Amino acid sequence: DKLIKAFSMVVIEAERYNIDVALSMMCWNYTNTTGNFRRLVDQLGSKRIKVMWGPADNINCGEWDVATTGFHNIQPYLHGLHLKDLHIIDGQQLQFEYRPIGDGDVDYLTVLRQLRNHNCDPVLSVATHFLPDTGSPEDAMRINYTNLLSLIQQI
Repeated sequence: DKLIKAFSMVVIEAERYNIDVALSMMCWNYTNTTGNFRRLVDQLGSKRIKVMWGPADNINCGEWDVATTGFHNIQPYLHGLHLKDLHIIDGQQLQFEYRPIGDGDVDYLTVLRQLRNHNCDPVLSVATHFLPDTGSPEDAMRINYTNLLSLIQQI
């Protein structure tokens, strides 16, 4: 398999230099779901491959149970989370809209509880893919940051 061959070279260098390599989860790459990521990392057999988990991207690719099954797939390899939220309008037609964190389809309360319950300490990367009525990316960041703090306080 070409993918395993390519990433095997990455693993060799990561182990040689005693570093971790984090792969992002994007809709257009092989690690678009936690299941695909887990299959890849299991075949590579190295703890040096980590993941920048994108629960919203997973949902956008049809993986609905990201907060429980998805979390368990990636938990041993978790480096960080790419935090954004979205709502699927019509998955078959690739119609979705970005929303403020907590206002979309991602069950962030369960995700955050999983992190707490499993003593995870990931990097949290807050994204601003939606634009509020003001049209300001800065306002979008303030909204997402405030919403994230509110969700954390709820757990």
